[in-house]
Amino acid sequence: MFEFLENYRNVSIPAREMEGVELTCRLGAGVPEDEIPTQAPGQLREFWRRTSGGLLLVDEQFGICGLTLHAPTEAKQQTRDRAEYGYELSESDWVLGEFVGDTDMLIVDANDTVLISAGSYPRAEWYSFGSLSDVLSRYVEAGAEKYWERVTR
Repeated sequence: MFEFLENYRNVSIPAREMEGVELTCRLGAGVPEDEIPTQAPGQLREFWRRTSGGLLLVDEQFGICGLTLHAPTEAKQQTRDRAEYGYELSESDWVLGEFVGDTDMLIVDANDTVLISAGSYPRAEWYSFGSLSDVLSRYVEAGAEKYWERVTR
């Protein structure tokens, strides 16, 4: 399901649209099974078996694109922190990632639905997907471009 991430464990890739800019990928090893929270949705459990998170296509030079992916403890902490800031997050949500350069988040909810927040817009206006693996693989294929913003919600 997340095998494609192996190619992005520790590499730099030239940015397609930005000459001279490298996109950094530094993904950690998988999380031991006994350290993955039992209440985590299935897709998250599979993701964390493959990697503990890290940087995925991050522009470290200018900080304008990329995705920072979180380990289980960080994901829960980010959920609490963002909820305190007023984002429509529930205790059962998991903020798996944060997009570099803005406030958008990659979230997996208790129903195993993948959500991408749209800034500070209400939750009803967030992007919704069925597959975390598909979202991440398409994001990689798009070279860190937010492909979902080009389609209708």
